[in-house]
Amino acid sequence: MSQGAMSCPHCDRSARAGAPSPTCGHCGKPIAVCGGFQLGAEVGRGGVAIVREAKHADGRDAVIKVLERTAFNPWQVHQLFARSARLAQGFTHEGLPRILGFERRGDRSFLAMERLRGGTLSDRVVAGTRVQGAAFEELLRQLLDAAAYLHERAIVHGDLTPRNVMFRTSRDSSPVLIDLDGLCSPYEHGLPSLVMTPGYTAPEQKIGQVSVQSDLYAIGATMIYAATGRSPDSFLRGGNMDLELELPGVSRRARSLVQRLVDLDPKRRPRSARAALRTLRGSDPRVRRLATTLLAAAVILAVFVTLAMATQASTLR
Repeated sequence: MSQGAMSCPHCDRSARAGAPSPTCGHCGKPIAVCGGFQLGAEVGRGGVAIVREAKHADGRDAVIKVLERTAFNPWQVHQLFARSARLAQGFTHEGLPRILGFERRGDRSFLAMERLRGGTLSDRVVAGTRVQGAAFEELLRQLLDAAAYLHERAIVHGDLTPRNVMFRTSRDSSPVLIDLDGLCSPYEHGLPSLVMTPGYTAPEQKIGQVSVQSDLYAIGATMIYAATGRSPDSFLRGGNMDLELELPGVSRRARSLVQRLVDLDPKRRPRSARAALRTLRGSDPRVRRLATTLLAAAVILAVFVTLAMATQASTLR
């Protein structure tokens, strides 16, 4: 980031980075936010916030999401943004971004986080990459593990899509869930998710019923796109709106799990991300119970066969 690229976080006018004065020469307000970060060029734009590159006085790079209060972003949106930031600051999972600071000044809120340079899952799929085979199961495992970390803290992501799955470097295959603006508790009401993405938002979430199963649906839909490059909606069939999956290069077990994740009825999805992980590893409790039952039946049958053979042998003597 060039030394002349900084701008004031309040009036957006140019402010030379590293200038002796810590305040803007135009509006007189402090240039740095979130404990020492100075804003640079815009690098992205989401549903409600602008993402800008930033550099700390100690040399650290970051990105900062800037949310401005407007008619489209009323105080409720800022309240949810601030609450999500507070939740995210305590995260320690590798599948979630490191939060570096949060600050609200007047009509603007600032959230500083580590800069991820590996692009999004959507970027990779658009470039021609299809996630299949062992890579498919590994990506699915990592997404479920990150979701489980959130869910076990009574938090749902609320907008998990291919655009909200990033990588730290271009060679990294470990996903990071971003866009944490809409983090919420399924037990907390009154502040809805900020964004709903067609094709990835669970049916019940569209009417305000958010749960861990909503995130599981979004993970399943994201994996469909990762494997095929097609929108999950393109798999809809018939009047019942069920999904008929065609996932080339994906194992039967992983495909079966994804089919359950995107079931339109949340009650038929796995009860948790951890349960889905056990299914992916082939250790679904239902499978274990069935295996135990079959083993017991086999033992009983073997005993009966042994007794029958012994009785027959005794009769022949």
